[in-house]
Amino acid sequence: MRKRKTKTNREREPVTENRRIIQIGHSFYLNLPLEFVARNNIKPGQKVPITCDHLLKVIPHAER
Repeated sequence: MRKRKTKTNREREPVTENRRIIQIGHSFYLNLPLEFVARNNIKPGQKVPITCDHLLKVIPHAER
């Protein structure tokens, strides 16, 4: 019998999706997966820190 994942375990799993980069003028945009936004209670207009070198990491407020 397979173990059923609880909501708590699922929330700890990374959200992995392919996203398309959008260019508008001289700026590049990457939209965030809805599941990530919902899990971290991110609201429109909210500032979210990012860290990048060879990886890009969006750091939700709850993780800081």
